[in-house]
Amino acid sequence: MREEKKLERLKQQGLYRKMIKVEPFDIDRSLIKGRPCLNFGSNDYLGMSEHPDLLEAFRTALDQYGLGQRASRYICGHHLLYENVEQKIAQWLHAESCLLFSTGYMANLGTLGALIEPEDLVLIDRCAHASLIDGVKMSKASYKVFRHNDVGHLEDCLKRYAHKYSMTWVVCESVDSIFGDILPIQNIVDLKERYAFRLIVDEAHGVGVFGKQGEGVIVEKDCFQNVEVRMITMGKALGVCGGAVLGSKSIVDTVINKGRTSIYTTAMPLPLAAGLLLSVDLVQKAEVQRAHLYKLIGLCEEAHSPIVPFYFEGAERVKEVSDFFLERGFFIPAMRVPTVPKGKECLRLTLNATHKIQDIQRLLKELSDFKRE
Repeated sequence: MREEKKLERLKQQGLYRKMIKVEPFDIDRSLIKGRPCLNFGSNDYLGMSEHPDLLEAFRTALDQYGLGQRASRYICGHHLLYENVEQKIAQWLHAESCLLFSTGYMANLGTLGALIEPEDLVLIDRCAHASLIDGVKMSKASYKVFRHNDVGHLEDCLKRYAHKYSMTWVVCESVDSIFGDILPIQNIVDLKERYAFRLIVDEAHGVGVFGKQGEGVIVEKDCFQNVEVRMITMGKALGVCGGAVLGSKSIVDTVINKGRTSIYTTAMPLPLAAGLLLSVDLVQKAEVQRAHLYKLIGLCEEAHSPIVPFYFEGAERVKEVSDFFLERGFFIPAMRVPTVPKGKECLRLTLNATHKIQDIQRLLKELSDFKRE
């Protein structure tokens, strides 16, 4: 069968994937393949997913509302609680309006599909998340790829192509989801003085981590007035589930009316929305967790965020190294093609505020020793 041949090719290339059973048994430790280990694969940057107040809010809402929401928000699944969450997020992140989605992936897919027209041009970062790429493809617009965080190459693309289209969009992430480097947002905003384009930034790994109250990279750099569209996820620093788009009222209203991944799906369960309502408050007040997380980031040479890559050549090799460290009590997932470009295979170390300094120091020493061997 065709599927069996495809799977066999993946195995031969060292790219065959299997889901790993993970059983958390402590705030920063998990049983993986039956082995207790420190978990460096989680995006729960502030440890919010196990915050006792958040769990209690979920339980209370579960008793009050039940679990499933039974319909799309556009039929009979809407509730005032969603509006309260959207207003709170918009106020927190200095946006005029906000719309919730069931996941961050759906937020990206639905937003780009709703806003970008087939006659537009999209300039998208080479390392943009798969959901952004799929959103661009859904729009049926022409698109060009610029080198990762390379403002010079972006400007070259604007010079060469933008004048040929009715509207140009630039799409990127504030914090790269694999390599952890920070978007040079001010340099990109400066290009607006010379070129007409709209900016879409995915803040999935920025919100909760950066900014005095976790507002993200765009607010921290005081560029929120120059970024037309932002997307966030609730499944990382906020410790819950879901996604959202932020922008002007007209931007968000357009997504409400044309965003297929919002219209044609059952609404988020109300207990999750109740959790989000509290999580936004908890994240804003999480100065202690953010300060500790920054200390951990500071231990890692050349790290800019909680995402720290360690490169090894080839898909099979990086998988072998990941398995080796699992045997040593550290779960560090291997990033392979198509998640990363060929030649950029790496272990992705993800730091959380629940990790201890001594554990990071021990891991870094073992990684250093391993690379010297």
